[in-house]
Amino acid sequence: MRRLVQISYVRLWLQFFGAGVVVCQVSLALLRPGIHDRLILAIANIAAAILIVAGTLRMPPESRIARLWPPAVTLTGLAVVGAMTTGLSPALGGFFVLTFVYVGLTQSSWVSLWLVAPATVSWLLINRPVDHTIVARLPVALSLWVLLAELLSRVTAQHQAHKDRLAHQATRDALTGLRNRHGLEELIGGASVGDALIFLDLDNFKTVNDLLGHDIGDQVLADLGRIVLAVLRPHDIAVRYGGDELLLVLPETPTEGAETLVRRLRRGWSASHPELTFSVGISVVDRGGGAGAAKEADDALYVAKQRGRNRTELAGRHPAVVIPGQARPVEDRVN
Repeated sequence: MRRLVQISYVRLWLQFFGAGVVVCQVSLALLRPGIHDRLILAIANIAAAILIVAGTLRMPPESRIARLWPPAVTLTGLAVVGAMTTGLSPALGGFFVLTFVYVGLTQSSWVSLWLVAPATVSWLLINRPVDHTIVARLPVALSLWVLLAELLSRVTAQHQAHKDRLAHQATRDALTGLRNRHGLEELIGGASVGDALIFLDLDNFKTVNDLLGHDIGDQVLADLGRIVLAVLRPHDIAVRYGGDELLLVLPETPTEGAETLVRRLRRGWSASHPELTFSVGISVVDRGGGAGAAKEADDALYVAKQRGRNRTELAGRHPAVVIPGQARPVEDRVN
């Protein structure tokens, strides 16, 4: 399966603006073939090299605040260049458009308004000497820049919201509202020492499907998911492990805390479906890791089924009852 690559907007800015500086020098050579300001050319060459090289480096995770420094650097650089020389507006004007495009792609709505003042200063400096024509063009340019940034900001926000919905749907079980098995190995393997793992399985659920039909069975599972979500704490995780079996991951929860949560689940469940019970196996992650704790919790659930159902068993508390000469396969589930 292909991995989705996270876009680094700062790296894109470095690469595009580095290339932009090179293009700007070409434009200057065409517009002003007699230019002899070696200082400006030297600064431009150094800036282009730094930007392009930096754009190839690995960047740390980016926040919205961190993504604000590229437009700030751009507008400051334009102001400095404008203060040092005149007549460069044809070559540098495109940088304003790129700056507001970048802000629209990386920031929330109306952040572009914060750039109006520095963009105005930079615009006036690179358009020196300022006359009434330049002043008349300024409001139009600012309006177009802000409009462009806001349109991109809203389109980007809608795209991100749609992507978040798809990601949520990809990891959720439609029937119970719990997480599905997507990423289950990473979830179990990433469990830390002290986290509680709980396997929960409805007792005799197959009888419900056989006697009352799968529609009623689906409703029972939906009710189970609703009650589990109502009881769990915000940082707890519930996964539909398969069929009517659930896996609960309780971060930093001792055995007593896990048992307390199971008792709350039983009270809520018995109030909704007194005719149905469930069995539970509990294990707490130790140095053996999450995979070992998951197996222990699953074995404890098996013991609970063997000992009469409608009960909670702790990992290692009782030996499993296994028929001599037979090993229980991983896929074997006792109703």
